[in-house]
Amino acid sequence: MNMVSELNFVPIIANVAIFFTIISFLSGLEICVNVWKKRSTNDISCVPLLAGFISTTLWLRYSLYVNDIFMMVCNVVGATCFTSYVMGLNRKLCFAITTLVTVVFITKKSENPSYYSGLCASLFGVLFTLSPLASIVDVFKNRSTAKLPFYIILSSFVVTLLWFIYGMLINDTFVKVPNALSSVISGCQLLLFLIFPNTSMKKGKN
Repeated sequence: MNMVSELNFVPIIANVAIFFTIISFLSGLEICVNVWKKRSTNDISCVPLLAGFISTTLWLRYSLYVNDIFMMVCNVVGATCFTSYVMGLNRKLCFAITTLVTVVFITKKSENPSYYSGLCASLFGVLFTLSPLASIVDVFKNRSTAKLPFYIILSSFVVTLLWFIYGMLINDTFVKVPNALSSVISGCQLLLFLIFPNTSMKKGKN
């Protein structure tokens, strides 16, 4: 593929990635609905929401440094969605904000803020993909994926694969490497649904 073709392909992949990413942000509603139904977060992991809040905010910061309009638009929407999700988590929200402020302060004071901002965004992006595994002990203990957020994991797989392709096209290491890792991780998580079926979904069908 020549340079001209690649450049023409970039906005297409970017817009498709943005579309699916915004849909994936809405998948966080699955956790919020479960919390609302049970009136408690005791047996529901809110880690994906907290990780998403920190991750999208850091990616927004990085996109401003590298002046990437596609990532800016995507993460403005993402940061807004996840902020609304975690507003009711109180103490957990305070923890997320404290972590975020600390990371932003450290990267801002560094000699190369864009590099460290990209590095932190990459790390938290991978952590966001790993966050559903906060319930992994229960999955193996109960041999059920009932506590895993299926739609978040599925959307993560699709989205990270698209952003990996985008990262390859613009040749941005901070975009392609973490998204390559994340797509593999979320793919492995999807396999858990084949190994340990969601018993609650089966009961619902019956």
